[in-house]
Amino acid sequence: MSSPSRHKNSSGFTLVELLVTIALFSILVSIAAGGFVRALRSEREVSAMMFSESNVSLALEEMTREMRTGYLFCHNPGSNQPSSACSSGITTCKSDGAPMPTWTCPDGIEFYNAAGEKVDYVLQDGVLERSDSAENGGALTPLTSSNVSITYLTFTLFGNLETDTWNPRITIAVSVEPNDSTVSWTTANLETTVSSRSFDSPPPQ
Repeated sequence: MSSPSRHKNSSGFTLVELLVTIALFSILVSIAAGGFVRALRSEREVSAMMFSESNVSLALEEMTREMRTGYLFCHNPGSNQPSSACSSGITTCKSDGAPMPTWTCPDGIEFYNAAGEKVDYVLQDGVLERSDSAENGGALTPLTSSNVSITYLTFTLFGNLETDTWNPRITIAVSVEPNDSTVSWTTANLETTVSSRSFDSPPPQ
């Protein structure tokens, strides 16, 4: 009587199949890791830009709120010409030469607020700063965070002279970017216009 045949079942992967599988797996992991890193970088850039815009927006809101009740923008009482140095002596206003001139004042503005205090808003080393003649001896204090850098600031004035019968109107243009060398992002540009509620007049005595 013959013994039943025995079939030997050998299963598994050859060396070539293992190498191909490892190579494909490595490619997939590399693609997934690259996408994850790009997503993290994008999330960081978006967060940095949102923080920059939010920080500057708060500073703009503070400026416009004070300007609404301000007067004598960039000129001295009784003068119908803007002062040669507006805002802590660092800014020179320039006229467009029109009969009703528009004045452009880069990097700073000077005016009196509702309390009759002389106020300066100045851009220095990428930081927006404010000074008040009644506070801290007129010393400048920062309004924007060190995490952001303001690369451009200009104030455009119209109707800011005492005899022009116009309420002063100020347009503020500002450019900001994250102060982070690891973040690459285009600069955000913001602009707003505010009108003072009163004609320019000398401060109260």
